[in-house]
Amino acid sequence: MKILTAKCCFPSAKLLRDSLVNIVGRNILVTSDASKIRGPFIRYGSAENVRVPDTKYNSAEFVRLVSDKLKFSKKMEEHDIYSPKYNANGTPNAFPVIIRKTLTSFSGRGIVVCPDLATFQQNWQPGYFWTPFVKINFELRVHVLGGKIVKIMKKVLADDQVEVALPIRNQDAGYHYAAKEVDAYPKLNPVVGAIDQVLGGKFYSLDVGWDKQAQKYFVFEANSGSGLNPQTVELYADYLAREFYNNL
Repeated sequence: MKILTAKCCFPSAKLLRDSLVNIVGRNILVTSDASKIRGPFIRYGSAENVRVPDTKYNSAEFVRLVSDKLKFSKKMEEHDIYSPKYNANGTPNAFPVIIRKTLTSFSGRGIVVCPDLATFQQNWQPGYFWTPFVKINFELRVHVLGGKIVKIMKKVLADDQVEVALPIRNQDAGYHYAAKEVDAYPKLNPVVGAIDQVLGGKFYSLDVGWDKQAQKYFVFEANSGSGLNPQTVELYADYLAREFYNNL
């Protein structure tokens, strides 16, 4: 059996392999070369085409959808799921907004927060996108396996730091993830249920934030090759060992 992964996902894919090997007792190859796929396999963040029938864990179609922020946003809008709306043209008539220099970056890279028109005009260039800045009270990473929330991580600041007025909550700004109880966020369940029906993925994570004013979750994006740690990877491995090997 093999795990087909994107190069940027190799560390997590290898963690997943090691955990799966401990469970199933079989050799597993991690590769980003789709030509090496000859039989049953698992995708981890790769949408490369293969010569054999595609896997349900996860399909190339699913990976392509969640990897493309613009397509993902349009899919969410089609199903009335609260998420970013990207604009490639025009000038905002309300501020603040966020300029995104690219839709393929991660961890807040290529993002410029514009509190006013002057800042927007100084930074805007053709080929960029902009979105309204949605006031988010807190942000979560939600791990979803087989349609169920199995782990929730909250972005938090160190105790000696104060959050800025228009935060981009990433590692460069001093944020880190802290594990939280799944039952502490019951309003997530219907949101995840709706997204799971739309996406059709078997395992993934969601980056979401709570908009207190709107009283609902804002879905930033989905991840088909989430960064894993030794605790989280065990959940993925247990799920895939049950699902994948029982369906060979």
